[in-house]
Amino acid sequence: LTVELGGRMVAPELDHLLRGVAVGAESSLQMQAVGAIGALRCDRLKVDSKGPVTVWVTVTAEPASGAASELAALLQQALAYKDQGNQLYRDRCPDRALGRYKKASRVLRRARDRKADARAGASLLAAEASVHLNIAACQLGMEDGDLR
Repeated sequence: LTVELGGRMVAPELDHLLRGVAVGAESSLQMQAVGAIGALRCDRLKVDSKGPVTVWVTVTAEPASGAASELAALLQQALAYKDQGNQLYRDRCPDRALGRYKKASRVLRRARDRKADARAGASLLAAEASVHLNIAACQLGMEDGDLR
């Protein structure tokens, strides 16, 4: 599995831990599954999110720097808020989910102010669309008084 630090595939906790590992170094990290792969992927893979996992890594290149890494970090933060909102929505807490989605929206607004290449811009646009649809779903669910 190849991942890019600051990219969408790496959970923020894992991204933070890998930043100090030198290029060419191999390392193993033990952490909760949810921290390594995120809550949504734990659900999809039917993995106990609280269970420990060992992550083996070999760093093959320096992480991105400057505006690109800042944009990637903001996008990752927004997606983490969105994942939290998704879990809250599944737990039938639309008011709390709405708060997480609004946090994601604010972070994405900050990210939009950064200069992005076409690929990052497309990821940002897709994330914004998804978050806004989730906000609408929460608002509709709260108006109906139930979640279907």
